Amino acid sequence: MSGYAIANYAGTILQTFHRLFPAVSVRLVTGEPAEAVPLLEQGRVDVVVSSPWVASGRVVVNAAAPIRFDLISTPRFRLRKPLTWEAVLEHPFVLADRNSVIRQAFEELLRRQNLLSRLRIAVEASTLDLATSAVRAGWGVGLVPLGPAALTKELRGLQRHRPPAGLPRVDIAVMCRRDVYMPRYQRAFVEIAAQAFRAGTANRKASSLTGAVLRQI
Repeated sequence: MSGYAIANYAGTILQTFHRLFPAVSVRLVTGEPAEAVPLLEQGRVDVVVSSPWVASGRVVVNAAAPIRFDLISTPRFRLRKPLTWEAVLEHPFVLADRNSVIRQAFEELLRRQNLLSRLRIAVEASTLDLATSAVRAGWGVGLVPLGPAALTKELRGLQRHRPPAGLPRVDIAVMCRRDVYMPRYQRAFVEIAAQAFRAGTANRKASSLTGAVLRQI
């Protein structure tokens, strides 16, 4: 699971799965898409919950939902309106590592608009909570994904702005190997994740997903 998936969906997915399959043991691994998807391709994990990384003939996306983003800052960095990417780039940025899907989507946008040369990076952070902490410490403006749980709570007290148009879509997804048989408990895990995405909230009680999952598998 990626950091975003852990913060927003892991609790619901794991609680619901354990209610349905209490005797099944699992091994949980954290990793961003650049690490997690190759593990899936190599058969070292059975399911990945993260953003899709690159197109792969061996991996199938079973369910996906778009991630919404906000620009965040302290009052030190005033983002003037109407908000444009040119105006935002007047300030230094706090960004995720270069290998992150979020970072790649942002840089793709800047390349399309011939603005990449204006990007000043003050902090590269390996996790989203580190990026949020750096923004709170006044290092610059951050571009962060919004989720239904912990990550959104961590933004309290910061200024939040809807980004200007143009960001490529980034999804949270549940993925499996295309060429591997999935036993019933694995299909259930995939369906639980899909239901959690559709619910759009990690605060929904696990018991509310159980019946829907049983009907699907």
